[in-house]
Amino acid sequence: MSFRFFAFVRQRAGLIAGLALMVFGFVDPAGAQGADTLTLSLGEAARMAAENTLDVKAAAYRVDQRIARFDQARAGLYPRVSAEIGETARTFNTASFGLSFPSVADQPPLFDPDGEVHGPVYLLDVRARLQADLINVARWRRIEEANTGIETARSAAALVAEESAVRAAVVYVAAAEAVALRRARETDRANAEEGLHVARRQLEAGVALALDVTRAEVRLATVNAQLVAAANNERQTRLDLQRALGLPAEATFAFRLTENAMAALPADTVAGFDTALARRADLAAARQHETAINASIASIKAERYPSLRVVADEGLIGLRPAALLNTYDLGISLVVPVFDGFNVRHRIEEQQAALREAQTNREELQDAIRFALRKAQFTVANAEDQLMAAQIRLNLAEQEIHQAQRQFETGIASNADLIAASLGLGDARTQLVAAQTNLETAHLRLAVIQGTLTDLP
Repeated sequence: MSFRFFAFVRQRAGLIAGLALMVFGFVDPAGAQGADTLTLSLGEAARMAAENTLDVKAAAYRVDQRIARFDQARAGLYPRVSAEIGETARTFNTASFGLSFPSVADQPPLFDPDGEVHGPVYLLDVRARLQADLINVARWRRIEEANTGIETARSAAALVAEESAVRAAVVYVAAAEAVALRRARETDRANAEEGLHVARRQLEAGVALALDVTRAEVRLATVNAQLVAAANNERQTRLDLQRALGLPAEATFAFRLTENAMAALPADTVAGFDTALARRADLAAARQHETAINASIASIKAERYPSLRVVADEGLIGLRPAALLNTYDLGISLVVPVFDGFNVRHRIEEQQAALREAQTNREELQDAIRFALRKAQFTVANAEDQLMAAQIRLNLAEQEIHQAQRQFETGIASNADLIAASLGLGDARTQLVAAQTNLETAHLRLAVIQGTLTDLP
């Protein structure tokens, strides 16, 4: 099934952009923007949030931690060298040696058979020790596992950045809607003021009643109250957006709606799903999680392999510095694991079960993306139809208020019809703003599902 939305948008991109600029007024007039005012599109806001927010920076620090852990694991490949210098004074009991020294006939024994204390003996010992693994497969596997941990942390950081971008984009659309609603209410106020002027002129000319003026004043007061509420809502949503973008509270910015917002969105379900497979941060994190589990399994299995180690110890020892003698130890050892109580086996089984769970979760996520993609494309098409319907209603409401105004000015009718038409026009503007917001939200959702939010212009 082809989705007519994509062809429709591409054929009528200029019309849609024109409507958005007319209704939303996203770009402030040049004279209203200061030198330090940021002008942000939806894609620019998403990219800013993906780089500047504090949670993104915290995720980057977690990557640094993983890199440090990798360096710690790799340090085990280098020889361990230590040096020591010390002086000791020791007394000892001759009986503690466990040796008997035969005595010569008619001579006293060399040492008292029950033991005797000698010393203290002062010794100076200067020594260096080297220890290195010649073969240690388990250590290499742990290094590979640590390196996989870096990639896992980077995938998690990318997911955090994507989530920050999504949050900022949602708030961006809400803030842009608040701006559009405030400007719609300003237009309503201008119309209400004009209606009040007309009612007063008609009253002065004797072709209208005081009730008509009162009605116009009530309408103006109502619109003013709506404008106050809309302006407050705009201030609140702007602050929310500044927070979502990581901007200071005193920052100023304007909104910009681009005409080619759909340029980064594939036009069919298959292409959209392929894009999601390649671009979704959560899918990448799920795949990296499986890779990390496989690395952990390989590291555990490597504990069954033999390891070969060399140890060298050399130093000088003696009673005084001038009488030091060289001594050394040199050895090589082969350690062969024989039986560990099935510890390695059960740890591997645990990780294999975790791997199967991770694979199932990834497959479930992919299925969810397929269905969400189709729903989002239907939603976009429906939002486009709603926008066209809202524009038609706005056109009719404008015609109605013009006709009601002419009838009131000519004295054919009271301004009750004009007030009713004014209310209908305000509702039509609100509906058009809501329809444009729904379309932008549908664009946003489709881009999020495909993982191309930060590609939007």
